[in-house]
Amino acid sequence: MPNPTVGAFQVTPSQVVDGVTVAISLTPALRATVTDPAAQPLRAEFEVEHDPAVTGQGEGQIWAGGLDGVASGTQATATVPAGKLNDGWKIRWRARAVAADQSSEWSIWQPVTVKVPQPGSGPFARTAAAVIRTDQDFTVGAWLKFSDKDGSYTVMEQKGTHQAPFRLGNDPDHGLVFTFSSADAADATTEGVLSDVDAPVNEWFHLAGVYTQNPSTATLYLNGLEIGTSALGFAAWNAAAPLTLGTAMTGSLDEVWVYDVALVSDEVFDLMDGSPTADGAAGTPLAKSAAPVTPRYDRLSPEDCWKNHGYKKRTYGYMKNRYSGCMIHEVPVFTGSVEVGVDGYYGNITPDIDVEGNPEWLGRMMLVARSWNGPQEIDAGATARDIWFDLYVGHRKNVFWEDASSTDLTLGLRPAYGQSACKDVTIFNGGSQKNHLTMDVEDWREKADETDDGEWTPLATFRFRAASADAPAYIKDRTGTSVSNGDKISNCVFKPYIKIENTGSHAVIFEYGTIEEKAQITCDSSHSVGAWNGCTLPVLPSIEWKLDGTYDAAYKHYYKACYDRTDTYPKDTTKTIPGCAVNRTNRPPKEQYLWRVSDPAAKNTNARARARCHSLWLNFSTNGQECDEYPFASAGNRTKDTDNDRNFSVCAMTGGTKGPNYVAGMALRRFQKKDRLLYGQDFFNRFSTELQTLPAMDSICWKPANTGSMYWADKQKD
Repeated sequence: MPNPTVGAFQVTPSQVVDGVTVAISLTPALRATVTDPAAQPLRAEFEVEHDPAVTGQGEGQIWAGGLDGVASGTQATATVPAGKLNDGWKIRWRARAVAADQSSEWSIWQPVTVKVPQPGSGPFARTAAAVIRTDQDFTVGAWLKFSDKDGSYTVMEQKGTHQAPFRLGNDPDHGLVFTFSSADAADATTEGVLSDVDAPVNEWFHLAGVYTQNPSTATLYLNGLEIGTSALGFAAWNAAAPLTLGTAMTGSLDEVWVYDVALVSDEVFDLMDGSPTADGAAGTPLAKSAAPVTPRYDRLSPEDCWKNHGYKKRTYGYMKNRYSGCMIHEVPVFTGSVEVGVDGYYGNITPDIDVEGNPEWLGRMMLVARSWNGPQEIDAGATARDIWFDLYVGHRKNVFWEDASSTDLTLGLRPAYGQSACKDVTIFNGGSQKNHLTMDVEDWREKADETDDGEWTPLATFRFRAASADAPAYIKDRTGTSVSNGDKISNCVFKPYIKIENTGSHAVIFEYGTIEEKAQITCDSSHSVGAWNGCTLPVLPSIEWKLDGTYDAAYKHYYKACYDRTDTYPKDTTKTIPGCAVNRTNRPPKEQYLWRVSDPAAKNTNARARARCHSLWLNFSTNGQECDEYPFASAGNRTKDTDNDRNFSVCAMTGGTKGPNYVAGMALRRFQKKDRLLYGQDFFNRFSTELQTLPAMDSICWKPANTGSMYWADKQKD
């Protein structure tokens, strides 16, 4: 007769975490199915012992027991007695079936980790139903604070009957993880990102996981930076179950977001703001902080425009920031005659006017432009690729009034000729939309007279759209080379125009400057700045560095590089370092602007800087240091030739996510996102605090520096 058999091993209560069975009780039940070929009752025997691969927890057998009279083909259950197991132990167990004088072989050892959830540790929350399809592209992210790094924590999972298709969390052996199971079965395999990166302890950090269906890939991000990616050997499966948050987790959880799309790296970085980033993405806030949110836009008021419109010789306009600016025009109406220019299109010509005496009416018109960066805080009816101009009229002194009161005057705005990528919005909120306003001169005057000097009456909003589908297929890069327009960039120029009824007896002059007339607004759908869509006004962006204790060593390094460059490394008293504000705050000459570049150029530049740091601070990276560089690796000014000429500075300083190099790098990323700094666009650096006493470079950088390095002494070229 064949021997009895044993199989179908289970531990209850337990859960499978990254392929490892975790008993969540100190008295788990061990289960095995025993079978006798003669269909006779059997004895089931169990053994439990310490995992021999783990030291410090004990050795040898912990407990053994058996159960008699088990019917053939049924499951035998033996409960480990109280007092035998400790929380945190790694153990193994096995079983065999015994029938009279015959028995099965002992089964192979079944590994188990004992991890008992602490009271109140989770799950913190459970949704009413499934949130995403786990077999399609998705992104999950949250802010976390762990009280230890050795817990088997599940931040998020959407579990099936036996397994969860994905798990974002922490593992005591592998650190932060984002893993997937091959099927909803007890014997499923587990693959994914086992980062071996320890979770920060007792401090908030951001963790995000991205799954792409084709190809099947998992990517894990810590504080917006990728810490691991893994191609999966199987496609993810769907679990139509509720999503649980914070399972068996000791710590805190906040600002959880779930998307039904796979966000790219810069969009994951955006999640650290706790807000959605992608147009069309179903961003679902599952837990959102109630803290007040700082408005995204610092909008320009008409009063601010009037106060500042002459700033730095901008006689007719003022640009407050990349998303708000204005133009001011004076419109005198004369009695006289006018001959219209060659193309007959108002605003694109200079009329030949023969006027008599003083103007009958002299009005001030203001256009205040606003645009958006991504889908947040967009006005109702707009898209992130819209540009709106609010029309105001203001009081003007020295008005002479004669017989033009019933004459119609029109003020309008239009895209300049030849622009198919920037169009009028003609339908708005179900009604017709016009980008011009017509009133008789008396009405214009009455609207203006409702206000005092410096006050403005709102009259209309002119709306335009640069849809991504209308963007040109090719654009010119910095060198003038025609390149594919993958970012869907549209460059829009808008021109104001006027016309007056019965020009035979009245003439009108529209005064505006060439700077505003040719001002170019750029709209794009670039992934390089996080939010997918946005439009920016023609303002040169700049990042303001602050001495506030968060990255002071980096601040001092950049300041030294800009204003005391002879005491920087590599040594060279003739070096030229670009990107520095004049007198800390004013823009440098145009030839000294920095511009942003992408990989692989940025990575190659960083590698050259690290080579200099390794020479100056021997094996600096093994001591937890990082190589801070200025100008940044992402600045296009940094080429192999300029680096060989030593037109930059490096400094080894404390590393890690709290180190000044990392924190300053995050500030740079936030600036690029906030100001929508695209690849190839110019920027410069400003400094909020003047260093009255310049520190020596050796007091900023990690010591000791290698005085034997070829980059230590002046004038030694590599």
